[in-house]
Amino acid sequence: MPAAAVEISENPVFHTVTDKISESENPLLEVTYTDKENALTLLKEQKVKGIIWLDEDISLSVASDSIEATILESFLNQYKRQENYETKDYVLTIKKGFSENLSDGKTEGLFDNRYVHESYSNVLMTNLADEYVKTVRAFLAKGDDLSTAQKNTADTLSLNVEVTKETFKEEHIYSDDYSALFSAYFQYLPYVFLQILVSALCPVLLTMNKKNIRNRTNCSSLRPSSQTFQIFLGSMIFVLGLWLLFMISGALLNEEFYKGRALLAVLNSFVFIIISTGIAILIASFNPGRVGVNILSNIISLGMCFLCGIFVPQEVLSDNVLSAARFLPAYWYIRVNNMLSGVSGEIFSSSLCMKFIGIEVLFALAIFAAALTVTKIRHDKA
Repeated sequence: MPAAAVEISENPVFHTVTDKISESENPLLEVTYTDKENALTLLKEQKVKGIIWLDEDISLSVASDSIEATILESFLNQYKRQENYETKDYVLTIKKGFSENLSDGKTEGLFDNRYVHESYSNVLMTNLADEYVKTVRAFLAKGDDLSTAQKNTADTLSLNVEVTKETFKEEHIYSDDYSALFSAYFQYLPYVFLQILVSALCPVLLTMNKKNIRNRTNCSSLRPSSQTFQIFLGSMIFVLGLWLLFMISGALLNEEFYKGRALLAVLNSFVFIIISTGIAILIASFNPGRVGVNILSNIISLGMCFLCGIFVPQEVLSDNVLSAARFLPAYWYIRVNNMLSGVSGEIFSSSLCMKFIGIEVLFALAIFAAALTVTKIRHDKA
């Protein structure tokens, strides 16, 4: 059905809709864009069936009881659905009298923008329009006429400025024996070790420490020291098996065996899995129950990972956070990993690596001592 469209104010969204409709196999409308007088002439000569007035609100002129009115209303409903389904991101309309208002110094109400959701692209588009107006106003204030100001603005905004990024940190690249893949792999092992050991080892220890089972074991011919040794030996077999599994997986993932700096990373991971074992035993010694184990597992693992630089690089953490993280073993683990990979401003030093690993060993001893103390106190009370 032919129709005449009269644009009273610019409406680019309407063009998008009509183009899609006209490209279909059975187009709903054949739209002719024209002015008001010509549209009325076409309607009078019955060359078009109706007129669509494009202003802030779209309206139509056609006999209300005709089939054309139904078709045009269907078209307008389709346009509104186009709006509601958010198939456009941003609509910018330059209002009538833009040049005159700009030359007169009026900067408000020059544009009309519409969008559904806030986004970076929408904000950028709005800022670009505002930047254009401000630049033109600056050239007008300089004494240029409007056409010269617009030309100078276009030239200015089209300039590309080369930016050179300078850094005052000594840059380091990954060594041949400790690649970026190795660094990322060992970066997240503390979280994995803590989650697995606390979630898997604690329930076993809690079961062994149940009062009925403990009393039954105490009545047997097995000495208490032998009981403790067997539980310790079974735990260590599980821990060592878990550690070997991840070390083999790391070598297969990187498609080469450990050498050079990577051996220090292996040692670092071994010390930390011992620390994780101590944490699991310490938690089990308080007999928190299965629900309590899950809660403590998440609190300890996630808290240590966020504070110590596992999930967030240490270089972006504040000094106060890093000062508190020094009292956690994962902080020193990550310091070693950063030093091996040369990130976060760390410079590789084998002596410092061994020093930090030694601090982790002290953490392990302290945690095991605390676990044994708590266990002894609870057994004495029982």
